[in-house]
Parts: sequence; C-alpha cells; structure tokens
Amino acid sequence: MENNSKKRERIPQWIQYMQTNNSSLEKFKRANGAYMLRDISKPHKILTIHAELQINEGHSKNPYYRKKDTSAVLFVPLLPGHCVIGKFGELYIYLEIQSNNEYLTYHWKIYNNVEMTQIIHEETNPDFFTSMKKYINWLGNLSIPDILGFGNPDIIHDLQSKLTATMQKKGEKLIAKARNSSIISQDPIICQGIEIKETGVNLSSEATLALAIDYESSKKSSDALRKRFKRAKANLEYAKNFKYNQYEKKNKELLED
Repeated sequence: MENNSKKRERIPQWIQYMQTNNSSLEKFKRANGAYMLRDISKPHKILTIHAELQINEGHSKNPYYRKKDTSAVLFVPLLPGHCVIGKFGELYIYLEIQSNNEYLTYHWKIYNNVEMTQIIHEETNPDFFTSMKKYINWLGNLSIPDILGFGNPDIIHDLQSKLTATMQKKGEKLIAKARNSSIISQDPIICQGIEIKETGVNLSSEATLALAIDYESSKKSSDALRKRFKRAKANLEYAKNFKYNQYEKKNKELLED
C-alpha cells in the first residue's frame, strides 16, 4: 500500500487550463521542477544544414545544440516546428524554432493572459531566443536549452528520431536512384561513414549523412542476422554432439551387456 503521507503532485492551474483547451500540448519539467508545455501538433522540418554536424558561432547557422553536462557528447537537433509555452511571473511566453530558407530563426511572443489572446510583444531573430531572455529580464540563471526541453530525455529522443527517420528515407531514395543510374556501376562506397566517393557523381553533405544513416541501419540488420546465424549454428552443433554422445552411450551399454 502506498504511503498516504505522500502528497499528490500539484499541476499548475495554467497548465491544466491550456491542456483542457488544447489536447496537443504535453507537459514537461524543467531542471528546477517548473512545468512547461510542448506543442506536438506542429510538424518538424529538416533543413539541409542538419546534414552538417558542426557547431557554428552564428546561431542561425547552428543546426544543433551540444549538451555539455553529459559524460558522452550529445547533439540535439534544432528543428523548425519545435514549440514550447511557459509562464514566468505573470507573463506567458510562446517560443518556436522556425526557418528562413536554410537559416534558423527563433520566434517568440509574450502574453499577459492565460488564454494567450492579449499579446504585448513578439520578435523573430537568429539569436537562439537571447532577445526574449533580455526582454523579460528574468532574475537568476534562465537557461534557454532548459526551457526548450533539452534536459528532457524523451524530447531529445523524439527530435533525434525525427531527424534520423527523415535522413534514412532520403538515403533509401538516393540508393535506389543510384542503383537505377547508368553512371554508377555499383553501390556507393562509404568510407568510415563520413565520405562517399564514386567516379562521376557529386554528393551533397545532406546526401552523405542520409546514406551514412542508411548504411548504419543496414549494418545493424546485417550484424543481427549474423549473430542469429551464429547462434543457430552453435545450437545445431550442440544437437549433433548430444545425439552422437547418446549413440556412443547406448553402444557402450550394449557392449557391456
């Protein structure tokens, strides 16, 4: 029986109100325990720059956020369509990653009512929401990655999965196109999963990453089949040896009789 002394977790009224009026809003917790909402109804967009795993100084050209508080290197893709809502003091804040051609932009709005009908300010800048942070002048250390949900493993996994799925589909299309092309006589060669070379064919960085992801997926499937075959072979050898030992044992018993 659960301890009755444990208090039921209290969900803020503004969270309950917004979720009641919009079933596409999912709540998540920040590092300090405060609640935020994420709008899962918006489709995510994969840009060409997401094929380049690098950290640029310019926010608009930076397609990934690198988490520095983990033992392993972890990159979170900044995907247009990622949208969160939070409450800071008496202000309700809407943040959405958007894009302008192949550049990332960061759109934010400030409301002074929970219905989010009375907007008091909005901006779109290539600054990773730094302007929003300055506008609300929030006391303490306000972490933009934290309020975007980049401390939540489920959100990180969801963004990474969307990127991987899109790149894998592109990889499959490129491979199918390559196999049907008279220019390429064999499958593209993947060198260390990064560089792809084939005489007479130039591949973009996006195509390279897509093919690399498809290659890794195929390699995992191949490795799994190889392990299953190895186990089946071992089981067969065991069965053969067991049958032989039983036969020898029976012969020995007959000779002794």
